[in-house]
Amino acid sequence: LDIPDPAAFTAELKGLARLFGADLVGICEHDERWLYSSRVDTRDFTEAANDLPEGISHVIVLGHEMDRELVDTYPSALGSSAAGLEYSREVGIVLQLATYIRNLGYEAVPSMNDTGLAIPYAIKAGLGEYGRNQLLISPEFGPRLRISKIFTSLPLVADKPVRQGIAEYCGICTKCADACPPKALPYGEPSEE
Repeated sequence: LDIPDPAAFTAELKGLARLFGADLVGICEHDERWLYSSRVDTRDFTEAANDLPEGISHVIVLGHEMDRELVDTYPSALGSSAAGLEYSREVGIVLQLATYIRNLGYEAVPSMNDTGLAIPYAIKAGLGEYGRNQLLISPEFGPRLRISKIFTSLPLVADKPVRQGIAEYCGICTKCADACPPKALPYGEPSEE
């Protein structure tokens, strides 16, 4: 499919992703730094190459809201089911959208927790900010998100990261670090060390 107006097509594609069931949709440019160096071949659990097709230029990042009532029961088996239920729902969404893109004649590699880091792509695509809890925090759903990605060669218009004060708030709030049973969440300002 010839795409003479990438901006209009990007808006149309986002609408389609929402129609398929995505709660949030953002676009960013592909960044090799966030790809895993290898993957696991699930047939025999050996290390395999994590190569993407040539021409991948963008990543479509999809956010999927986890059920608030289930998440509120953490730590429990019922709370953990919130992630499992959303994984089941998001796989259909990401596969439908990737199939649609391939049918237009473009590369589309669907990805959930594989291929590359979800949070950096989601931040760059404008879905939210990085929180002290080491998760993406979106203005709409807080940290109750599953993130999937589609690596594509479609000519799209990338979104911009959002700054809505979430990271600054996390810089002074310690509620999640205080509540973390094994005390695994850091205090203080973020550091690259």
